Amino acid sequence: MLLRAVKGSPPRTHASPPPFPLLACGEPHPPPGEAAGRGHPLSPPARERYVAPVYWFRRPPYLRWALAALIVAFATIAELRGEATVAHPFVAARVDAGRPVEASALEWRRVPPGLLPAADPDGGVATRSLHPGEPLLPSSLGAAAAAPAGWWSVPLEVPRGAPPGAEVMVVVVTVDGVPEAPVPGLVMSAGGADPFGAPVPGLVAVPGERAGAVAAAAVSGQAVVLLAAGAAGGEG
Repeated sequence: MLLRAVKGSPPRTHASPPPFPLLACGEPHPPPGEAAGRGHPLSPPARERYVAPVYWFRRPPYLRWALAALIVAFATIAELRGEATVAHPFVAARVDAGRPVEASALEWRRVPPGLLPAADPDGGVATRSLHPGEPLLPSSLGAAAAAPAGWWSVPLEVPRGAPPGAEVMVVVVTVDGVPEAPVPGLVMSAGGADPFGAPVPGLVAVPGERAGAVAAAAVSGQAVVLLAAGAAGGEG
C-alpha cells in the first residue's frame, strides 16, 4: 500500500482505504478515461506526482572523442621518439697509444646532437690508450707520425702540448746526476690520462743504438724529454 503524508492532513490509520484502487497482479490497466474517473495512480494528476520526469540527451559527440584520442596518441608517440640523434664513434677494442685507430676497433652509436664533440678517426693515431666503451674524442686522436727506420718507441712522459711528430731531445741522467749526451727523439703519441684519470705515458721514438739506455733510464725515472720552445701545439 502506498502512503503519502501531506502537510496539514490528518493522519491515516491502517484501516483507512487507499486513495485509489489497487490493481491485482496480472490485472490489465483500465482505459485512460476510466482510470481518470477511478483515481488510477497512472492518471495525469497522479503521474505528475509519482512519476519522475525523463530527460532526453542529445547524441554523444563521437567524432570529437575520436579526434581527441588521435591527438593524445600522436603526442605520446612524439614524446617517446624524443629528439633526433647523430652517429658517434665509440671504442670497441683496446687501442694502444701511438697505434692507428682503425675502423675495426670502433662502433657507431646514436647520441643526442651536441652531446659529444665530433671526432674523425680516419688516418689518426691514438694519443693515449683507448679502452672499449669510451667515446672517441678529438683529444684521443693525433696525426700519424712515421719514425725513421731502425728507431724504437719508448714510453716516456711527454711535455704537455707536444703533438705527434714533434722532434724532441731525450736527456738521460746518470746515478750521480750527470746528464749524458742528449738523444734525438720523435713524439709518436703525447700520452694523457685514461678514463679513470690515471696518467698514461707518451711514446717517443729514439735511434736503435740508444733505445736500451733510454728505456733503462725511463724505468728508473732518469730520462727527461725536452721540447723546443714554440714547438708545442694546441691541446687536444
